Amino acid sequence: MTATAHPLAAILEKAQTDPSFREKLLADPAATLAGEGLAVPPGFTVVALEDTPTRMHLVLPPVSPTGEVSEQDLDAVAGGLRVAPPLGPWRGR
Repeated sequence: MTATAHPLAAILEKAQTDPSFREKLLADPAATLAGEGLAVPPGFTVVALEDTPTRMHLVLPPVSPTGEVSEQDLDAVAGGLRVAPPLGPWRGR
């Protein structure tokens, strides 16, 4: 992993190649992330979901209290973390 790579990139790659790790991540995401050195703050909930060939999860960002998009959010969208190609019948469109 490079110095600029997102910390989750290696975890997501491991989940794609290691079925046992994937199951642990789905069953207990916070503990699994902590085991990989990515601590989850107290009171913060992590939900791990699995896309399938017939189901995709669309994750929406939280609503800004000001109604404006922060520079950090814009940077995240512009740089985007994409580890795997999208699944589903719309692939390649």
